[in-house]
Amino acid sequence: MENKHFKQMKFSDLFRDDPVEGLEECKEGIGAITVRTASLDDIDELMRLEKCSWAPHLQVSRKVVVDRVSKYPEGQFIAMQRGFVVGYLFTQRIKSNFYS
Repeated sequence: MENKHFKQMKFSDLFRDDPVEGLEECKEGIGAITVRTASLDDIDELMRLEKCSWAPHLQVSRKVVVDRVSKYPEGQFIAMQRGFVVGYLFTQRIKSNFYS
């Protein structure tokens, strides 16, 4: 059964190859935000954001972040602005019969 509210997407569908109109003006202002997959080289910055963003009892450990990036790197994203990590998104794969 096809779910009319969700579309199965490939990772490559998330990115554009064509130029975005007005991007140059954005770069001159606050700086363009780019998104890329996270790597183990980003762990220190991810932990910095974790500590700045969450109350201590809600923060995940360094080990959890390393495990997320190591086990499913294509599902962990960071937002970069002017060379700095300014945001992140962790995702996880789950087994589901939702799409079958």
